[in-house]
Amino acid sequence: MASSGAGTRSDKQVFHTDTGDIVRLASTWRVYNHLAATRPDLVRTLSEGWDVEIFTKSDKPYWTRPLLYHQPATASAPERVVLQYARRYFVGFGALPRSPHIPPITEAQAEALDALHFLGDKYSVATDFEKGDMQYVNNLAVFHARDGFTDTPEKQRHLVRLWLRDPEKAWATPGDLHERWRQLYDGLDPDTQVFPLEPYIRSESNKGR
Repeated sequence: MASSGAGTRSDKQVFHTDTGDIVRLASTWRVYNHLAATRPDLVRTLSEGWDVEIFTKSDKPYWTRPLLYHQPATASAPERVVLQYARRYFVGFGALPRSPHIPPITEAQAEALDALHFLGDKYSVATDFEKGDMQYVNNLAVFHARDGFTDTPEKQRHLVRLWLRDPEKAWATPGDLHERWRQLYDGLDPDTQVFPLEPYIRSESNKGR
């Protein structure tokens, strides 16, 4: 099942996950192992409740959930660590500031966000895209960033993003994310799946996409 598609910004995008535009990739496990060995207090912070902004119309402007989840091994799946976050939900981004109706993040949460960013950058792998390349990434296991760019007459960058989910092979969805996944994927069929090729500019009215 596929949802959403082309959205472009030419400026730099810091490390985050999607519910996927990929240029630099970092392993959630690698970053988790570093934090577990050096800053277990930040692992606890990431595993506690965070106030996450809700960009769609709702009675409450935010919901509370962890950013980091541990999934014990089962008979059909290995032990897993799941990370699901984007920095802009907590500090805003560009012309889209964090809502004043949401409690501010704590000092520990700010430090945890910085740790994810700088460790993601430290352990990231760059991908050298060529025209026509496609890249598939599990957004529960890998987070990503995108460097800024400037179009020139000789070279332009056009990335098309597709959120793709295989119900049979997908990782188990953490309970706190069920509603978000339902909004993205429930009710999709070949006639309603979205794969726009033309870019749109993220604005206040569509920043939840």
